[in-house]
Amino acid sequence: MKIDGSLPGAPDELRKEAVFLYKAAFNKSIPDTLLERYLRAHADLTKQLEGAPFELQIVKTIIEKNLDPVGIEPWLRKKGRQHHLLTRKLLLLSFLNECGGNPAGISRSPDRFALPCMALTVCAAALALLRGRIQAARYGLV
Repeated sequence: MKIDGSLPGAPDELRKEAVFLYKAAFNKSIPDTLLERYLRAHADLTKQLEGAPFELQIVKTIIEKNLDPVGIEPWLRKKGRQHHLLTRKLLLLSFLNECGGNPAGISRSPDRFALPCMALTVCAAALALLRGRIQAARYGLV
C-alpha cells in the first residue's frame, strides 16, 4: 500500500508523530516495520483515528513543544466520553508494538529485584503523571 498525500494529515506529520509518540512511550526509536504499520493503520482506520479540531491541536501542541504525551494523556480523559485522540494514537502504537512479536520495553528481571523494580516503576509513573499535569495546565491542554 502506498502512503500518499491524499491521507488525512500529511505523511511527514504522521511519521513525525509516530516517531515522537513511540519514543515517549517506549524510550526507543520506532522500528521501520512498526512505522509502516502505523501509517497503514491511519490509512485504513481514518474514521476511528479522526478527532475533533481541538483534539488534533492538542496532539500537535504536545509534539511541537516536546511535551510528555504519556503523562498528559490521563488528564485528557473525561468520564462518559469517547477516548481522546491522543489516547487512541497511544493505544494504536501499543497494540502494533505488541503484535509485532518483540514488544519494546518488556523484560523480566530476577525475582530478587522485583520489589525495587516495582517501586521504581511506581515512582516513575507518579512523576510522569505529575509532570503531565503541570505541562497540560501550563499549555492549556486541559
